[in-house]
Amino acid sequence: GYIRCGMLVRLENGVTKQTLRLVQDVLENQFIIALPMIHQDNIMSFQLVVSSIFDLDPTLKKIESLDGVRSAEVFIPQRGRMHQDWILREIDQRVKVSEKHRSS
Repeated sequence: GYIRCGMLVRLENGVTKQTLRLVQDVLENQFIIALPMIHQDNIMSFQLVVSSIFDLDPTLKKIESLDGVRSAEVFIPQRGRMHQDWILREIDQRVKVSEKHRSS
């Protein structure tokens, strides 16, 4: 029931660490898993796990509206090897943390 996808975020030249943190915060708050994979020069790459493909568009627009972000795009890989046990364990752990925060 989960979809694995990637997101590339292109940044303006001279972007601040605050912008990098804002992008990370938006993704961590919206998705079950948002792992930064690469951050080089003006590109950030994330691996995401989402429960619905429809969750991507509003988040994409939110990230694109941040100061210092030039563009953002989402891609869904056609093929790829996943360690399903790791993904499921990580999803369970993140759901528990999320439920704990909501009940507080």
